[in-house]
Amino acid sequence: MKPRLIIFFTFILSSISFAQIDEKDIYGDWKTDNTENLYYYADTITFIKTGVSYPRVIWNYNKGKFKSRSEEIFSSPYIVGYRSDKEEKLKLINTDYGQVIEHHVRDKVREKYKVIEFENVDEANLKLMRFDKLTDNKLYNYVDSLAKKVVRDNFNEHLDESNSISVDTTLSNLSNKEIIEIEPLIIINGYVVKDKKLLKELLLVETSDISFLTSRQTAAIYGKSLNGIIVIRTSEKRFKQVWKKFEKETK
Repeated sequence: MKPRLIIFFTFILSSISFAQIDEKDIYGDWKTDNTENLYYYADTITFIKTGVSYPRVIWNYNKGKFKSRSEEIFSSPYIVGYRSDKEEKLKLINTDYGQVIEHHVRDKVREKYKVIEFENVDEANLKLMRFDKLTDNKLYNYVDSLAKKVVRDNFNEHLDESNSISVDTTLSNLSNKEIIEIEPLIIINGYVVKDKKLLKELLLVETSDISFLTSRQTAAIYGKSLNGIIVIRTSEKRFKQVWKKFEKETK
């Protein structure tokens, strides 16, 4: 592999953080809203101990035993329907990008979630992020939109306030090739990535931090004006595999 470029950055756009929990922390009933089947489709799911009205999904976990059920009202406020799966398990796994909860049904993984928030003070709160798929291109799309934002910020920094030409007009007159040439440098786990397509091989859920600097900010810190920098920290294990693949393809 090529030597790493060490970059220190101070402006944080977003931090897809993760919490650390013990198995005992999630003992008991955890409830989440299931209005319009949110539980099955939402990118993030928040479980709490109390105060969730119907329809809802309840997880119950205790000493390795796990059951989930869906509850909703049928025809009368006094009749509640229950649906549950047999042979369910929860597995708490430590990874290089945080903790993961795997929901198994009949020894097959039904869903995977990253633990992004846990509080057990006052009202207990467990927030999970559902695993995205590579075909969703969520990380690529997010970084692509962020790169465009940095380009716009750079233009705003350098255009004189009295200039009658707007940023939108200026950018609309540029070709795709010209846009790429003025996009910020992308650094993933310390490595300079020249082709954004590599991001399509990485998952947003496995990313723990995304930060950026504009052109003016890089000049102030390093004494050299770049097009800006986007710094990403993601799963080291997956990134190494993807990096090797791209190195072979570009040789």
